[in-house]
Amino acid sequence: MSANDVATCGVHPDAIAGWRCELTCARFLCSKCTARRLNRFACCACGNPATQLAVPRRDKPFSHWLAVALTHPLRKGLAMFALATLALALITFVCRLIETAPGHLDGVARSAQLVGMGLYALLVVDLTARGGTAENGGPLRLLRAVVATAIIWAPGVIHVWLLGVPRNPAADPILWIFGVEAAIYLPLALAVATTDISFAGAVHPFRVFEIGWGLGRSLLGWTVAVVVLGTIAGVAANATTHQLRASVTAPLASDVVAVAPALLGITVVAALIGLLSFVHGDVFGWGDASLYRDPLHPELRAEGVVKATRSADEDDAGASRAPSGTIAPSERADAAKLADALKTENLSRALRIYESRPSWSAAAVDARKLIVLANGAVRAKQPELAARMLEEAHARGGRTAGQALLALAHLKLEVQGQPDEARALYQQIVDQHAGTEAARIAAKRLAG
Repeated sequence: MSANDVATCGVHPDAIAGWRCELTCARFLCSKCTARRLNRFACCACGNPATQLAVPRRDKPFSHWLAVALTHPLRKGLAMFALATLALALITFVCRLIETAPGHLDGVARSAQLVGMGLYALLVVDLTARGGTAENGGPLRLLRAVVATAIIWAPGVIHVWLLGVPRNPAADPILWIFGVEAAIYLPLALAVATTDISFAGAVHPFRVFEIGWGLGRSLLGWTVAVVVLGTIAGVAANATTHQLRASVTAPLASDVVAVAPALLGITVVAALIGLLSFVHGDVFGWGDASLYRDPLHPELRAEGVVKATRSADEDDAGASRAPSGTIAPSERADAAKLADALKTENLSRALRIYESRPSWSAAAVDARKLIVLANGAVRAKQPELAARMLEEAHARGGRTAGQALLALAHLKLEVQGQPDEARALYQQIVDQHAGTEAARIAAKRLAG
């Protein structure tokens, strides 16, 4: 939906809808018709997962994402910024303590600071691209980012190593060429490398530029903003570093205030680069476009109660009483990660975790989680995976069997275009689950 769309509830026409039951009722739902289950939502009528109405992130103006990047060091990235500032200040402080002659280790300290700032920038890009959620495989992604950008930084390092650091870097035309190339290629290469792209794709310049071509004008605006902000931050940091160090005489504190301005600028620029993937990840081939949306009405709060014979709390309690002793340690660890991804509504991550194992035991992934995962698979345009999940959820029996079969019928009808199979499933629900809400809905579908 677009930011200008205002849907109303199918039960309460005067109320704004913030959710929709995607698997069964297919109705728009207001806050009274939607129940909250931890950080997930459910339709009060049928109990199946409800999807929050969302607007594509790319529909928001660029000024919004620029403001997000500018405030990142003071919001989500505050703790990480503080730790990085202290760590880099300690490097300088320790090098000054152990130097045997004035300036003897100055080059070592600067090199260590540059490496530390580079790694910090890569971490900020990676975390911002994932909405602030740390995921497995971080070191591999950081290595991929270093390798993917080697085409930019390696020639510059070799140039300085062979010829030395010029007294006036601004007058060196070779360094200017490297700078222009970095401004054009580096932001896009970093944004691409921190996704789930392969090493071969990340290091291939033509593949990177192909992705950039798909972004169109958005890439131009993002690149200009990165260059302008980076330039402003660099000039400001260079102008204030010595004054700040001289104004504070306390040991270590002077190093903290000296490194903070540069790191602040790095944080903002890195966050802006990470937001490029966070907003346009589908163009990078990093999941379906439906994964790159934000709530259309974030101010709405689900207040309803599911009209099912078994509450979500009872289901969660039953799941927690599952015989954990039957789960292998590795599966138990993966199940905890899967539960965390579902709790934070990160369905793309939950699907990746689910597909990382060849099989799951019923004690690790219950039927209700399978139904939620199936909803995510539908959104990710993986109908075959969703069908397998729903079939497995139905085969396990229990109170969710009818809901799983109803969701499978809806999938056959609306997504896979198999009306005969859907009708057979509706009839099976009526015959096998008589008296349930699922049977009532199935009967209406058969009559319609």
